[in-house]
Amino acid sequence: MKQKFFSDKFMRALGRSYLVPCNMWNKEDEDFYTKNILPVFRRFMKDLLPRLKKCDGSVNDNLKEILITCANRSFFELPTGEFAEVGAIITQQHVVEGMPVEGMVFGFTPKKIVLAGGIFGVEDHRLEQIKGFLTEQTEKYTLLQDNEDFAESFGKDGFCRPTNPLGVNTCAQGLVLNKGFAGCVGYIPGRFITDDILPDIIIAHYKGIKAMNRFLNKALKPIKVSCEITV
Repeated sequence: MKQKFFSDKFMRALGRSYLVPCNMWNKEDEDFYTKNILPVFRRFMKDLLPRLKKCDGSVNDNLKEILITCANRSFFELPTGEFAEVGAIITQQHVVEGMPVEGMVFGFTPKKIVLAGGIFGVEDHRLEQIKGFLTEQTEKYTLLQDNEDFAESFGKDGFCRPTNPLGVNTCAQGLVLNKGFAGCVGYIPGRFITDDILPDIIIAHYKGIKAMNRFLNKALKPIKVSCEITV
């Protein structure tokens, strides 16, 4: 039997908390967030992580490291430029500033679930390297876009609706390259936060982006240069 983790009461609390930016909160705002939002999301993640581990045994399941809260959300600013009240970054290793990592991040706002899947922490000068790689590997990239798992999640007609808000740079192949990020961004309508299929949605999107992430990561590998030594 499926379990519903988030209620209408949670959504009302999320809406109230979202009204005032967290850097302007007083103690009452902080206490409200700590009591009404964080515990519910933690319960959801504690249930979700073992299921994610079944489909990817390398997932970092340290909740303290992957949880996005108002205390650390500036570090996890979404590639769309938005901030989430609460969320998580799902990766196969620890997130270290300045080190590229494959993964997917999702966060809640009162109106939507914001999603981004790809490579995080890409140095700006290497974004051009990724563009060149996509040009060279157009055929493989197209096949990945047409892959059923990807197409049903992050594809143009997928469950996650692609976004291209002001300030997000999209290259010709439809990939977002912005602020140290290379990948796909989009959103799911907020009504699914209170749906009992939410865990399945998150897992499906993580599965859908994995192959694309591995492909993009190849673009960041050092280029092997062969040279012939003559005597």
